[in-house]
Order: sequence, then structure tokens, then C-alpha cells
Amino acid sequence: MDCNIETDEGKYKREFECLANMGWGSYGYVVKVRHKLTNDIHAIKIFHKVISDKINESVQNECRCLSQMNSDFVVKFRNAWIEGQILHIQTEFCDYSLQKIISVKNALLDFGWGPEISRQLSLIDYFISYELFDELTKSLNYLHTLNPPIMHRDLNPANTLVLNAVSGHGRQFVKICDFGYAKPHKQKGQSNTINLGTLHYMAPEVGYEKHYDPMSDIYSLGRICCDLFRVDISKSSWSYGKFMLEKYKGWRTLIVTMLTGPNFWDRPTCEKILATTSAWQYKDIFLQECQWLSQIRSDFVVEFRSAWREEYRQYIETEFCDYNMREIIDIKNCLFSQPSVDDTSAVYALALIDYFIAYELFEELTRSLNYLHTLDIPIIHRNLTPESILVINTVFNSGGQYVKLSNFGYAKLHIFNGQPHTIDERVINYMAPEVAHSKYYDLKSDIYSLGLICCELFDVSPFSFKNKINEKSASLKEKYLQLEEPISDMLNSPMYDLRPTCTQILSRMRAWRLSLDEMLTIREMLDQISNIIVTYSENEFFHNFLVTKLSARIDESTVQQSVESDIPTLAAPDPSINDSPFIDYNVLNAIEGDIIEIVVNGERCSTIWGVYVGGDQVVYVCPESHCLLNQSLETLCCDDSERCRVNNLVEVSESRQLSRRPTDSILCDAFRATIKYSRNLPTDSRGHNVGIHFVTKCRFGHQFCEECVGQEMVEII
Repeated sequence: MDCNIETDEGKYKREFECLANMGWGSYGYVVKVRHKLTNDIHAIKIFHKVISDKINESVQNECRCLSQMNSDFVVKFRNAWIEGQILHIQTEFCDYSLQKIISVKNALLDFGWGPEISRQLSLIDYFISYELFDELTKSLNYLHTLNPPIMHRDLNPANTLVLNAVSGHGRQFVKICDFGYAKPHKQKGQSNTINLGTLHYMAPEVGYEKHYDPMSDIYSLGRICCDLFRVDISKSSWSYGKFMLEKYKGWRTLIVTMLTGPNFWDRPTCEKILATTSAWQYKDIFLQECQWLSQIRSDFVVEFRSAWREEYRQYIETEFCDYNMREIIDIKNCLFSQPSVDDTSAVYALALIDYFIAYELFEELTRSLNYLHTLDIPIIHRNLTPESILVINTVFNSGGQYVKLSNFGYAKLHIFNGQPHTIDERVINYMAPEVAHSKYYDLKSDIYSLGLICCELFDVSPFSFKNKINEKSASLKEKYLQLEEPISDMLNSPMYDLRPTCTQILSRMRAWRLSLDEMLTIREMLDQISNIIVTYSENEFFHNFLVTKLSARIDESTVQQSVESDIPTLAAPDPSINDSPFIDYNVLNAIEGDIIEIVVNGERCSTIWGVYVGGDQVVYVCPESHCLLNQSLETLCCDDSERCRVNNLVEVSESRQLSRRPTDSILCDAFRATIKYSRNLPTDSRGHNVGIHFVTKCRFGHQFCEECVGQEMVEII
């Protein structure tokens, strides 16, 4: 033999210790050995004594190919020598063949587990199969992108090796070996030997056509893909079940193109295959939740701190929340829904408390979901359940959020209408029907979940609404009847696009609120039963929640009643303002709903807070007449730029990521705040622009300026 393969008698026993026989083949057998001097583990392929000229050519070719390639994608060549006329090839040791991995994997899946375990194993099996195929495709892509490209010509599971472990992130488990039939593809149309390789994995053109190219390896890759994912392209069966039906359709279509014949040039390249399959990767829910939580910073969402993995466990550190919504609902129903007292006034008060708590929790939940749905790129939560909604025991200001969203493992950006999403067959009672049956759904799927949670909070049934209402206090039946139509709209199916948005729900909820007298009744009753509530529920949440929310609502209602007569319908432009143009208003760059600050510097410095409503029109509260006026910027800004300036405070406060509100709601809060503070906004000791605090609260329902969070928080309303 030649090709730099030297004779070295006694080398095998002199330098190596045999540890195990790894398998036999037509040319010889492979052993696992330990080098006696270095203790390193290697593999040695030992050929049979008699080697024909044809086999000799193949062996030399394999040694030549392996010695020229030094990559994680192929098994590493160490040495080759002849000993007693027997050829020895020393290579990197790999623990298993892909053939062995597939066999064990399939046996484990077919063991006969119960339905739930089988489903979980199917997810694991899919993940393993995807990663193995991805690494194998990258390895083959390495060969096909060399200069010149190399055709393997015998790619099959037995010739693909797998390491037991790798050191370092991004290292390859999968390595291609057995390069006896490999050949450089130097030019298009070159002549190649026919009928090479393993029959089942051999491309049709290799059996009869001399002029083939690296696309023959793509056919073999397609056959291996069938083995990994257990796909029979002649049938429509799929071992992973319906919950991955969309992925199956994609894989099946891809495999068909990989097995295309006789037009083998139409098969996809490895690079195209990798680009296509990247969308079918099984998402790591742990990683996905960490990514979402780290990107979202808001009182509406549980705060993310850090995340890490230890061995087989995964940890996510977040803000601590005392309860989930399921626990709150269960305790609330036990405490207030069916009071066992004889005093009718106490029964009425407890029914009011039950309703008030349900209303306030549902409003906070809807605002939290509205935050996700009104981001610059909206987010569909897709797993909204009472267990995924957390509740804190105490807030430190009247405008703080008790309710926070969590569990973002299934959340997804909704970039455009008609965007396809994953069909999900998780058995979840709160999942919208379209999520299980169609990939074309949108933010309204969360509204369905919100509607079901609303039913639980108010203890009503969407299917026998009036029967459930009859169990409620007679004095509150009218309040509960107002819920029927909105809940029905939220659960609309299959025409889910007719479901209301969170903003529309919040607008309709104003009619559900208790009156000032009803809230005063609750406060009076609360003084009598607060100890009972804390003792029975074994926590202070309901007491803290009721005190904070009642105080805020009663103050708001008192202010509203005191100024209600001063809030007119939208008036005509104020005729006292002349029509001389304002020089700089055109650079405002506002959109509908933005808060506008107009400051006039004259003998008396005055500030006008308004809402831009489009068409250069601003709706504002006149500081003199206390009327709501609608005027153009041109007429409103009647002085020159030295005496009058216009600011879009949305841009100044840099709060576009926060949740938007309807303009009428902004105006009401702005007017009430003006009355509450006698038209003098509060100041802070840092001299910060409190106007920014004010409009941030009015526009977004957020009580603090972002610049002051963690330094000095100034409560606005």
C-alpha cells in the first residue's frame, strides 16, 4: 500500500489498550482504545487481512480526505499505518452512530406510556430529532461549501457519528465519517462512478447517471430526515400528534423536495434547508419567557430580575407576588358570595364588597392586558389564566397596580393582520377556540380568555347567565345584568374579530361602577368586619385592597360630583380668541390622542392642557370658563412664538411604550386633577418637570414619571 501509509509492526499493542469492540463492517471492525502514554481515547478501524485493489483505493481516499479536513463537522483523523499486512486507521472516538440513536429514541417513544407522558416524550423526541438533523445538515453544508465541494456519496445513519458530550457552547455532537466514496466536485458535468453507497439512501441518479453532483447527498439527507422524524411520505401519518400538525406539513413538503428525481438539480441546498427549518425549531419556553420578561418593564407585568440553569433545573427570579388570581377568586367567593348572616343590611354590604372587589380586579387585569395589546408591536399573551395572573398584597400608593401578568412562555408578537401563529392543542379551559383550530388569529384570542376570567371574578356563568344572576342580591341584579352583553361579546365565536378591544371594554366598564352611596356603605361595613376578613382569609390582602381602592374611588367620585355641573358638552370655538396666526405650531408633530401643553407668557402666565384630536384641532379645558373647547392650534396660539409655546409632552416624557387611553378618559382625569389641585399642579423637591408627571398619568394611567422611578416617586392623582 502507498499514499504515505507506513508499516509499523507492533504499534497497536505497543501504544494502545483495547477497551471495547464497537462493531463490525464489511471491511473490518472498529475498536475503542486508550493511548497508554496520554490516556486519550481514540477509535481504530482495523481492516481484514485481504484487501482488494478496489478497497485499497477507497481506503487511501478516506485517509486522504480525513487528513485534509480539520473541522468539528467531520470525525478527526489521527493516524494510519499497516501492521502485519493489516491496515489500521486511528480517528477521534465518537460514542454512538446516528443509527443507534434513532433506534433507542424510537424504542423509548414506543414503550407504551400513558397519554400525558407520551405527549411530553413526543416533545422531547421532536426537539432531539430537530437538533440532530440541524447539526447533520450543517456538517453536510461544510462539505458542500469547501473549494472544491466534496460529495460524500455514502451518507447514511451508520456513517454519521454522535458524541456523548461536548465541551463549549456551539460545539457539534454530530460528525460525518467514512469518506471511502467521497469525491471532489471540480466542475459541472464531471463524470462520476455509478452505483456507489448504501442502496436505501442512494440517490436514483447515482444508480444510473454518471453526471451527478452534490445534490445526490441531499437525497440521502432526506432519507435520514424520514428516519429521524418517522415520516412516511407515502402516508399522512405523523408520530408527534396533531399538536405539531403545522410543523409536520412543513417537514413533509421539505422532504419531498429533497427526494426529488430525476431532476435532482431542483433539490434544495443545505443552506436553504437550514433557512427553512429554522422556523420549525421547538421553542424553549423557559428561554422565551426570560426574553419577554426582560424586555417588558411596567407595573402591569411581573418584574424580571434574573434567570439561570443548574444541571437539569431552570430558575427565573422575579418580583415576588403574594397570590395568583385563582387563589384570590376562591377566597373571595368563600368570604362574600354567600354570606351566612341574618342581618339583611350586612348581606347587602357583603354583596357590594364582593361586586366591588370583582370590578376593581377585572379593571386592573384589563388595563394590564391593554398594555400588551397597545405596545408599538402588540403582544398576544396566549396563556391568560387565573394561575398566570399574579396579585401583590400591598401597593405603596393609591394608583399602584395589584394585578400583574406573568407566564410569557407562549407569548408572541402580532406584527400585522393576517399573520399566522402556531396552532395550539394544549388542554386549557381558557383558550380561545380559534387558537386550537386555525393559525390565523390575533389579539382577540386573549379577549376570549379575559371574558372567561371575568365570569369567574363576578361568579356568573356565560351559559346560564340569568339563572346565576337570580342568586345575587336583589339590589345588585341591575348591575350584574349589565355584564351579560359585554361578556357575550368577549366570548364571541367563531367571529372573534367582533370581540371588543381592551380599550372598548374599559370604556363600557364605567357603567358598571358602584355609586358613591354604595361605596360609602362598603366603607362603613368594612370598619365592622375588617378583623373577621383578616382572620378568616388568613391574609391582609382583601382589607388592604378594599381600603386603598375605596379611598381612591370615593375621592374620585366626590370630585366628579362637585364639578359635574361645570363639565359641559363640547362647545364651539371661543369667539374671544382672535385669529392671528401662531408661527411655530406646525412643528408640533402630534398624533391623535397626544397631550398638548400650551403656555402663554404675558402679564399672567397661563398653561392650557389639551388633547390633540387631529386636523390641527385641540380639545382642552379652558382655565377661565372651565368649559371643554375644541379649537384649531392656529386660533388657540394667538401670540407670537416668544410669548406662546406648544409642547407635545408625550415625546418629552418618552412614554410611548405605555398603554394608551381614550381621549375622553384623558380629559376627564385632566379636568379632575386640575380641580383637585385648584389648578396648581404639585411640585417635587427635586424641581423636576411635574408637568411631565402629570401628562404621563393622564395619558397612560401610569402614576410616576419614568425618570423618577427609583429616585423620588411623586404621586400625581
